[in-house]
Amino acid sequence: MAWYCLDVSFGAGTFILNIMESLAPILLAVRRRTHPGLLSWHGRHRLSTANAGVGETSSPPSWYQLLLHARLAAVPMIGFGFMDNIIMIQAGDLIDHTLGVRFGFSTLVAAALGNLCSDASGVLFGSVVESAASKLNLRLPHLTPAQACMTITRRAGTMGQLLGVMFGCCLGSINLLFMDLDGAERLKMQKKLDTVWDPVLQSTHLLVKAERCTLYLYDEEKGELWTRAATESPLTMLIRRLTNRQVQPHVTSSNKQIISLSIHSKSLAATAARERRILNVSDAKTDPRHDTSWDAKTGTVTHSVLSVPILNDGKLYGCLQAINKVADGEHDMAGFTDEDEHLLTMVSNHISIFVHAVMDE
Repeated sequence: MAWYCLDVSFGAGTFILNIMESLAPILLAVRRRTHPGLLSWHGRHRLSTANAGVGETSSPPSWYQLLLHARLAAVPMIGFGFMDNIIMIQAGDLIDHTLGVRFGFSTLVAAALGNLCSDASGVLFGSVVESAASKLNLRLPHLTPAQACMTITRRAGTMGQLLGVMFGCCLGSINLLFMDLDGAERLKMQKKLDTVWDPVLQSTHLLVKAERCTLYLYDEEKGELWTRAATESPLTMLIRRLTNRQVQPHVTSSNKQIISLSIHSKSLAATAARERRILNVSDAKTDPRHDTSWDAKTGTVTHSVLSVPILNDGKLYGCLQAINKVADGEHDMAGFTDEDEHLLTMVSNHISIFVHAVMDE
């Protein structure tokens, strides 16, 4: 039992021993047989104190001694808490963005797998944390054997461990401020919407004879429209620049990226969604609502735009946008017609039914 009192601050293992005090004699007997010379970095100091003070009577430790004792117990636990939480969050987020999207795992399953990685790391690298704590050379409380076994000393050590692991976990949670917490859910929804997204990107522009079409979905919580845009391959970009012609980019799984814009931003798509009405603009360059920065990013020139909000029972789900009316292989300066508005509205109505079923399931 003396070993248990002397080793009260031995990392996470002792934190459990303090709770399961009745099992201490059995556990310590096994430990004495398997590791006869092992003591923690501050436990060795206590053992020397015990040998020097045998037979002496001790008064309760001072508050200063208790604070030093609690600090010794807290410092390793800060490291454990920080390592545990940051690994769990990062591993869980990575699993959620990869395996979760690929196999449809829920966020809770990803969190459980992240916690598994965190626990494994604690076992593998726990000694590294304790070794780093020992190198700080913190001041020791110089407790006598009797003081080390007092209830108030054990409670101070336990409280130090508790506060240390809580503070470490809070430090490890700071990285949440710099993460896209909705990214995985957005990717999972994107996978469900693949069945409608590809036909919209690849076929709807042929229906209204547009150069390209873009499907925006509305994130009500963030107040954003987001889309999975098709980016040009190097070959498509080279052909466009050499021939000065607009070439429809080939959409593959490797050239898709997520872009988003605020519903209150300067954009024809955002305006149509925000005002819940169709916008048919024949000359976008002269319209103050057109955001010309997208032309610079994509390397294209926007002439005519048709934006149709996606609504279901008055609820906004996104916006369907056709860009640059084409006639006989050239831009039609007259822009989109009333028939194009009717066709795109009909397509958006079908999309709204599907999106409503996916987003509200």
